[in-house]
Amino acid sequence: MTRESPPLDITNAPELSRLAGEVRRTRRPRVWRRGNEDVAILVPLSPPVHAIITPVPDNPALAAVLAGLPKDSVVARTAGALHTDQPFPGYDEEKEAAAIAIAADTVAGWQD
Repeated sequence: MTRESPPLDITNAPELSRLAGEVRRTRRPRVWRRGNEDVAILVPLSPPVHAIITPVPDNPALAAVLAGLPKDSVVARTAGALHTDQPFPGYDEEKEAAAIAIAADTVAGWQD
């Protein structure tokens, strides 16, 4: 059984509020370190406001292929995921996105 920790109100803690604002604005997690020891990580929770996801255009050939697959197959679940008019992220961005996803999954597990 997991216990949910109460939230910390940082309204009256200017330095913590500034750091939280930086993490939210940059969408980059920050590791908190004391001396040589990593003690915590601050991760952004809300999606970026400026993110625009281009919808996947209608593709009859793809739809025909997907129609013959189970809905829970990995191909059906990820078809068109790489369609975008945005540049692909580099290694650092991919690594950061993975860290954010892992952190969000971990936090979601704490709330179960």
